[in-house]
This record gives sequence, structure tokens and C-alpha cells, in this order.
Amino acid sequence: MNNWKWCAVLSAAGLGMPNGVLAQEAGAEGEAIVVTARRVGESVQTVPLSVTAIGQEELRRQKVTSVEDLQFLSPSLTTSASLNRSTVNYNIRGQTQQNNGSLPSVQPYFNDVPLSVGTFQMYDLESVQVLKGPQGTLFGRNTTGGAVLFNSRRPGSEFDGYVQGTLGNLEARGLQGAINIPIGDTLAIRAAGDLARRKGYTRNLTNGTRLDDRHVDSWRVSVRWQPSDTIDNLLVYDGVSVSQNGGGPILSGYIPAKLGANTPGFIAAFDNQIQTLGVRRRYANTPLFDERRGWGVQDILSVDLGAISLKNIASYRRNRNNASYDQDGTGLAIIETTSNYLNYKQFDFHTISEEFQILGDIGRVKWIVGGYYDKTKSDNPNASVSQAAGTISRAVLTEQNDTSRALFGQADIGLDELATGLKITLGYRYTWDTRKLSSQTINLLTNPPTAGTKLSDVAKFSAPTWTIGANWQADPRLLLYVVSRRGYKSGGFNTLSAIAGPQQRFQPEYLTDYEAGAKFDWNAGGMRGTINLSAFTGNYRNIQRSVIVAATTSATINAAKATISGFELEASLRPVDGLELNGFWSHLDASYDRYVNPFSGVDLSSAMFPYSPKHKMGLTARWRLPVDQSFGDASLSGTVYHQTRVAYSDDNINFPPAFGAAYTTANFNFDIESVGGQPIDVSLFVKNAFDKKYVNAGGLINSAIYGFATLYYGEPRTYGLQLRYRFGRSAD
Repeated sequence: MNNWKWCAVLSAAGLGMPNGVLAQEAGAEGEAIVVTARRVGESVQTVPLSVTAIGQEELRRQKVTSVEDLQFLSPSLTTSASLNRSTVNYNIRGQTQQNNGSLPSVQPYFNDVPLSVGTFQMYDLESVQVLKGPQGTLFGRNTTGGAVLFNSRRPGSEFDGYVQGTLGNLEARGLQGAINIPIGDTLAIRAAGDLARRKGYTRNLTNGTRLDDRHVDSWRVSVRWQPSDTIDNLLVYDGVSVSQNGGGPILSGYIPAKLGANTPGFIAAFDNQIQTLGVRRRYANTPLFDERRGWGVQDILSVDLGAISLKNIASYRRNRNNASYDQDGTGLAIIETTSNYLNYKQFDFHTISEEFQILGDIGRVKWIVGGYYDKTKSDNPNASVSQAAGTISRAVLTEQNDTSRALFGQADIGLDELATGLKITLGYRYTWDTRKLSSQTINLLTNPPTAGTKLSDVAKFSAPTWTIGANWQADPRLLLYVVSRRGYKSGGFNTLSAIAGPQQRFQPEYLTDYEAGAKFDWNAGGMRGTINLSAFTGNYRNIQRSVIVAATTSATINAAKATISGFELEASLRPVDGLELNGFWSHLDASYDRYVNPFSGVDLSSAMFPYSPKHKMGLTARWRLPVDQSFGDASLSGTVYHQTRVAYSDDNINFPPAFGAAYTTANFNFDIESVGGQPIDVSLFVKNAFDKKYVNAGGLINSAIYGFATLYYGEPRTYGLQLRYRFGRSAD
């Protein structure tokens, strides 16, 4: 890596002299985090929704360095990064993203702007909020599963900043920093950056490279202008550059009869991979890489007019990705995919979004109405070059042009005349989606290559969604709520053109859920705590699932309907001064009422929902050590996480290689803040302390066509030292 990049982050974070006072941060000890899940700032304990909020201090103390780490801190949320390892899929309450053109069921946001790619770098954040259940009547895109909100630290009115360095095993090193500079009374600028390096933990025995590595540069500049008490404008530019060796899927099993029929003579090599090499070594017969470039600019303007306020959110984002995958998990020439074809990229597109909101607070009614628009368009054809059985056979070029429009509104109406603290919530949205796709297959077996017919199609989908609920603030410490929501996810196209007629498209899917919950703060005998409990059930219909169509083809179709039920518990306890306990437990019972492959007639209703563990639980304990404050604020903390078995594909009936076993991991930290009374923080950490080998994503899983499966494994034990220097307001 060029040394100037490291120097740029270091100099940006350390331009000033220590000065100022530290602002009280959301989520400080004993305080509820302020969230914006309902488009206004309010305590997480007064929000009648199931939401997990993680403040900036908890993110830092837990050493959350990637989006994948969030699943260890939130019930019902699982995250997975497969193929190129730099794109993350989110799953909440059984809702996940399918392949072949399906949109996400859980939408990530950065400062209120939907992200078209799940990649996000975890640095200099104010909070992360995980919203569970259908969304759409308040903001942004409509979803069936939920949303994950990433909020960066905004520029403030005082000089402030930090610089942080990390060293660890696997040659891990990181440099992070931020600086906040006020300019006069109305303008402030905050610049932040993060550089991360780590050697891969999966060895490619073919050429000695390390797969599953980390090589990411990211940066952000925010400008906040407040010319008066009623106008607040935030302009943010951010970017990311990824240059990695790619993911290392590991062969997890095979069906001898199927494998022998399709790939004669390969069984011995498969046995060698499974029985001898283990999960940290493999062969690859093609060069692997993962390169991503992305940047975005967004502007958020808020105007307070008294009884009403206006908010406008506009953004432009550009993403380009180039990658190569060896999906069979071996050094055999079976299934490889790359995007190298005539300099095309795997993904090369931009997204424009615009959202306008009017918010009102009139008497007993708080309301919001708004409109949403986004457009995602290919800047160049996206390429996928496939190799089967050692022969580069074809390139598929696709171009997308998707547009979504919506009008939405929601109101909270106070009914104090019936019961003090009683409110009802009514929300409605109507969405119009237009999806356009062109697809062309290039035959690479001929000389010169032969271009097939370019196929194009346009599909329009629309649907109403709603929210109906009631909540009662029975007393200042107890909130009870019930809510029902209807979620909608747009239909789309199968990008490969092997499906003729009506199966070329798939239709929207819908989820209607019913949720009841309670949030309780308590204080007794000097002990303090919170208990948040929610129970839910939902009718999930027209489910988009990937099924086998022919000997070598799969497609997404509307194949199923299901019932999804479960509960989530989050609790905290401070039994004595200096000791904090935080835990969660989620249970999910997702079962198909009907799931049939119409091409084969096979009944798949006994399959498990993919990426949906039946149980997830975690416990974090933090003990502030009784040492003299002149030494510093010292603490020990540990987090234990457990999840049950997970299916990593729709294709999982009687196919054990499609599953990841139940596992338990543990992380430990020793932190000293304000060492010797100076603005210096030191941390020793170990993650996955017992070096558990666990699966965190599925690769190629196909029992019907190829008869084998590959899985991606999570990080091994990592440990290291982190130093942080604070200056300006943060120094006190």
C-alpha cells in the first residue's frame, strides 16, 4: 500500500492541540440511546418498535470492525459475506436476499440514504440501529424484514478528534482517525478515515496467496451548515476502495452418485479436500481477486417552521466491482466465474435517490408525510464469465435500470381522554416499481466469440403497505405496544435467459406481521435494569425462492408461502456499581405451509429457512476495575455468543453439506481509558478466543445439479493491541 494513504489519515486526525470538553455521548452508562427509527430523536425505551440500538462507545469497546460483527450484538439479525467477502447480506426474522435479481428484504441505510450494496465500513459512527419487521410507512424503501441504520458522527461546534492504531496477529494493522473543525458560528467540518489490513486466514495452496484477507481504505468528509436556529444542512462525501484476494469457500460435502455422473474421476480429489486439508487450506485453479471502488455524496436539509418542519434527503452513489470466484472449493476445473471480459466489470452502476418529508406536531397528533424516489442504472454492461469442467464457455452481459417511487405517511394520535399515555399509530404507503433488464449471452467456444440475441424486458409492480398499532406508556418506566404491518418486496427478472415465458419474471412477495411488546425500566435495591420483550407472527406469501429448472439451471420464482413466528428478549442489569450485564435471546420458528418446485413437482415444504437460526443468544459482562483513577479507567469485558444450526441455501432437504453446525464464540477485552489522566486509551483484545471453526456464509450449494456444496468460514482467533489518542473536546 502507498505510504501517503496512512499519512493522510494520521495527519487529518492530529492537526490540533488538545483543547475543549467531551460531549455526552448517546448510550453512556445508565442512559438510553437516542434513536431515529421514527424520524425523530427519542429514547429507545419509548419507541413502540422492536429496535436494537448500539451507541458509539459500545461499538468501540466491542471492537466492531465489520458489519458481520453486528450479528453478535443483536437478536434476530444475521449477516453473511460470501463470494467476494466485501458485500454483506442481512437477514432478520427469516427475511433474506435471494440471488438472480431479487431485491434485499433488509435494507441498510447510511444517514437516511438507502445503500444499493450491503458493504459499509464501521468507523466514526454515532450509532447503529437494527429495526425488525416490515418498514416503509415512515421513510426510505419498503422492506419485508427490516432495516439497519448507520449514522455517522455529525460535525459539531467545538474542535475535536482522535487518532487510533491497531496491531494484531495475521499481520493485522489498522489506522483510523477523525477531526472536527468549527468555522465560525454556523459552519463545521468533520473528516474521518479508516485503513485496514489483515493477512487472509485461508491458504490457497496453488499459488501461496491468502484468501479471506482484508485490504480496505475508506474515507468520509462531512460539512454541516446551520445559518440559523431553524435551518440545518448536512453534506457528506464518502468513499471506499477494496483490493483483496477474495473469499475461500471450503468444500463441505458431496453426493457420490451425482458427483460421479457429472464430474468423473473427481471423487478422490474431493475426499482429499474434506479429509486432509481441513477448513483453512484449499486449492484454486484460477486466480482469485476482489476489487471494489465506490463513492457517494448526500445532502440532508432540515427546516423548522414551528408547527411543521421540512426535510429533504438527496444522494448520488457510484459502485464498481471486479471479482473472480472459484465456487467449487477445490483446485479442479469445475465451476469458476470471473468478471474479466473485454474490460467489463462485474458491477458498474450508480444510484440516485430523493426523499422529501413534511413532519408535523399539532396538539395530540404527530405526523409525517413524504415522497420517495430512487433510480439504479448500469453505467456499463455487467459481465459474468463462466467456466465449467475446465472450459471457459460463455459470458453473460446484463444491464439494469430500476426505478422506485412511493408516497407514504404515518400519524401517532394521542388518546389521553381514554387513558393517559395511550396512542394509536396509522401509516400507509403506496409503491410503484419499474424494473428493466437486458441480457445477452456471448458464446466463447467459437472463434471469434458469437453474440446471442439481446433480450430485454420491462416489468412494473405496485402495492399498498400499511402500519396499524397502539401503544400505552403505562408509567414513565413501562411501555406496552401492539402493531400490525404489511411489507412488500418488488418482483424482478432471472438474469439468465434459460427460463422462457412467464417464468422469466418473478412476482412480488408480501409479509403481514403481528407484533406485541413491552419495554420496562426498573430500579430496585440499588440495582438498575431494562427488559425489552417482543413476540411476533407473520403470514409470508408469494415467497421468492431459487429452484432447479433444468439439468444446469436454477431460477428465482414465487414458490412458497409460510408462517414465521418467534420472540426477542433484550435485557440489561447493573447489580452493583461498576458491573454491567447485557444480554439477548431470539427464537424463530419459520416453517413453510407450501413449497413446491413447479418444474420437477418436488415438495420442498420440509426445508429449513436459509440463514435463520432457530435460537440466537448473547451475553456481555463489563466490570470496571477498582483502581485509582490516576491510573485510568480500567475495565474487563467479555462477550459470549451462541447460535443453533443454520441452513445456508434453499436447497437443504436431506443434504447435510448445506448446513453450518451450531457454535459458540467468546470475545474478551481489557481496556484502560484516560491512561494516567491523559487522553490516551489502551485496549488488549481477543476475538473468537477459543478458535472455534464456524460457518458464516454459504457458497455454491446444489444437490440436484452438481451434487456438492461449499461453505465460508468465519475468522479464527484474532488478538491485538489498540491505542487511541483523543484531542480537543474529546480529551476531557
